[in-house]
Amino acid sequence: MKKWIACSLLFLYLLTGCRQSTDEDVYYKLHKKISSITSYSCIAQVTVIGNRSPSEYTLRHYFKAPDYYELEVLEPDNIKGKITIYQNEKVIVKNPNVPDEYKFTQKGKENKYLFVGDFVKNILQNEDLNVSSDSNFLILDTLIPDRSIYFHRSRLYIDKQTLKPHKMEIVDINGKVRFSVIYREFKYNVE
Repeated sequence: MKKWIACSLLFLYLLTGCRQSTDEDVYYKLHKKISSITSYSCIAQVTVIGNRSPSEYTLRHYFKAPDYYELEVLEPDNIKGKITIYQNEKVIVKNPNVPDEYKFTQKGKENKYLFVGDFVKNILQNEDLNVSSDSNFLILDTLIPDRSIYFHRSRLYIDKQTLKPHKMEIVDINGKVRFSVIYREFKYNVE
C-alpha cells in the first residue's frame, strides 16, 4: 500500500513538473527578465519594406539602459563600419571612410524603434499591450508612442524556451509590415 501511495505521489509530481508553461507563465518570466535588463547586444537582420523593392541591412545592436543605443553596419559593404550612437537626444555618426564625426540633436524616436530596448521601455510604460502566441513564440503587440503613418504598431516575437527576442515587425497604419528585424546572437546584460 505504501509503495502505491509513493508511486502515485511520484507520478503526480513528475506529471505536474513536466507540464508545458502556459503563455501567462512565459509572459511572467519574460516580464521579470526584461524589467531587470541593463544592456544587450545582438546581430540584427533588418528588412525595410518601402514603396520600391525591400532593402536589407545587417547591423550590430548594442543597448545600455537607460538611453544608450549603438548601431554598427555589418552589411551592405558600401556602408560597412558606419556607427551611429544615440544617447538621449544626441546622435553621433562615425563613418570609417570619413575622418570626422557628424553630431546633431534629434527630437524624434523613429530610428530607435528597431531596438528591443525601446520596445521594452514602451511595453513597461504602455497599457495597450496585446499578448498572443503560437507554438514557439510569445507575440507582444503594442501601439508605438508618437506613432505616425509608417510607425504605427510594433510586434515582438519572443522565443518561449530562451526568452530571447526572435523577430520584431513595425507595422504601418494600414497593417502592412514596413520593417522586419530578425535577431541573432542575442545576449542579455552584456558590458
